[in-house]
Amino acid sequence: MTGTDAPFLRTLCSLRWLAVAGQAATILVATSVLGLELPQLPLWAGVAALTLFNLYAQLRVNDADTAPVTAFGHILVDVCVLTWMVGWSGGIGNPFGSLFLILIALAALALPLRWTLAVAATCLIGYAVSGIFGLPLPAGYFTAMQMHQWGVVCNFLLSATVVLVFATRLAIALRHREHELALLRERFVRNEGIVALATHAASVAHELNTPLATMTLLADDIADQTNSSEVRDDVDTLRELLV
Repeated sequence: MTGTDAPFLRTLCSLRWLAVAGQAATILVATSVLGLELPQLPLWAGVAALTLFNLYAQLRVNDADTAPVTAFGHILVDVCVLTWMVGWSGGIGNPFGSLFLILIALAALALPLRWTLAVAATCLIGYAVSGIFGLPLPAGYFTAMQMHQWGVVCNFLLSATVVLVFATRLAIALRHREHELALLRERFVRNEGIVALATHAASVAHELNTPLATMTLLADDIADQTNSSEVRDDVDTLRELLV
C-alpha cells in the first residue's frame, strides 16, 4: 500500500494500551514476585510517557493525517519508549527486547517499503542502544536462567496477543475494503451498461433519422415537380407518416 489509514492508527492505539498494561504488570510482577530491584522511577516514567502519548493519539486519530510519515511517527515513539524500558531493565538480556520485531512486523504490513526500512533501522538502533547502555538485570528470588525462561514465556504470550489483535483487525479492514470495492465495481458495471445502452439508442436514432430525412426531401421534390392531384395526395400522406 502507498499510505496508511485511520483504522491502522486506531490499531496502534489499541496495541499501545496493551503495551501500557503489560509494562505496568511486568514492573509489578518483577519487583514484588520475582524480587528484582529495578529502578522504579525511570520505568514508571516510561509507562507514564507512553500513556500520555496514547491519550493524545487517541484524541487525534480521527483527524490525523493518514500519510505514512504519521504512522512512522507513532511507531518511532513506541521504539523510543521500548528502548528506554528495555535499557533500564536488563538491556539485551531482557527477553522483552525481541518486541522490536513486533514493531517491524507492524510496519511491514501497513507501510510502504522505504518507511518499513526506516522503522527497521530505528528498531536496530534502539536495540543497539539498549544493549550498549542498558543496565544489567539485578538478581532476584530465582536464578538468571529461571527468570529468562519465564521472560521468554511471557514474551511469547504477549507477542501472540499482539499478532492476534493486529491480524484480526487487519483482516476485518481488508474484508470491509473488499466489500466496498465490490460495490464500486458493481456500480461501475451498471453505469457502463447504461452508457452502452444510451450510445446504442443514439446510434439507432441516427440510423433511422438519415433515411427519414432523405425521404422527406424526396417527397418535397416530388410535390414541387408533379401536377397530378393524385400524386400530391400520396405525397401528403407520406409526409404525415414521416412526421
